[in-house]
Amino acid sequence: MKNMPIMVNSIFIGDKVVDVCSAIGIYCKAMSTGAVPMIETRYPFSKQMECTLCIMGQKRKLLYSTAKRLETKHIVLEKSGDSNSPSQMSQELRELGYTVDILDFTQSVSAAILQAGEIFGRKKIALERADTYEKEMTKAQDAMPKSLGKKVLVLMGLSHRKASDTYLLVENSEGDIDNLILRPAGCISSGDDLAKGDIRGMGFTVINTLEGLESVAPDVIALLGDTFVPQMAIRRLLVSNPAASHIPAIANQAVFSLPHCSPGAPVSIPESMQRWAEALGS
Repeated sequence: MKNMPIMVNSIFIGDKVVDVCSAIGIYCKAMSTGAVPMIETRYPFSKQMECTLCIMGQKRKLLYSTAKRLETKHIVLEKSGDSNSPSQMSQELRELGYTVDILDFTQSVSAAILQAGEIFGRKKIALERADTYEKEMTKAQDAMPKSLGKKVLVLMGLSHRKASDTYLLVENSEGDIDNLILRPAGCISSGDDLAKGDIRGMGFTVINTLEGLESVAPDVIALLGDTFVPQMAIRRLLVSNPAASHIPAIANQAVFSLPHCSPGAPVSIPESMQRWAEALGS
């Protein structure tokens, strides 16, 4: 029974905090991440506050009202190496009477897993999970092909379960997949061409159509998120322009539904890498 998942009356702020704690079976009453609204499908039992940057900024009062409603005084913050680290709120929260724990991700994922085990009294589970993570990461890195030289287009579909709006996005160079998967495998991200220069440093760019895909001519097309959205975009392209069937990725049936690979969900990176390695190496 000690290994069973449990819900703690805490608030987690930061994608990595949520990911690492769930890896040792710890779930929170409320959270703030950068993956709203997609994360709602993974954690439907936790209250989703606004995005992390919103909570750190102009919507800070939502954090306080949520804590009051849940009758919790415990908040776990993510410490990352960037300028928008949620841990920056720690002093203010403590001065307001909250008990604050910080998960430090500036060292290693394994260290953060062990730290979470200390906080929530799951040292043994955390030790086992950290060891498994290290072994899985080594295996995934060994399995990743090298110097493939393939052009890869990464498309993401977004939808909201309570709204009818959908969005088609293309990953730009320097995005998470490019940094974690494509470059180590010797592949080239071809998303910038479809983004038509509208990059903005966000990693992904919203696009309306796949017009211009023929000139991009990717060898592989990867579909992330709600894959139905990019699948329909590809279908519309083929209906309007049958010649697009000669695009290498389409002609060779190298269009794959693949998991997102993000530093915000570090524990799942090894598993995602292995799936990508299989797709890119096929």
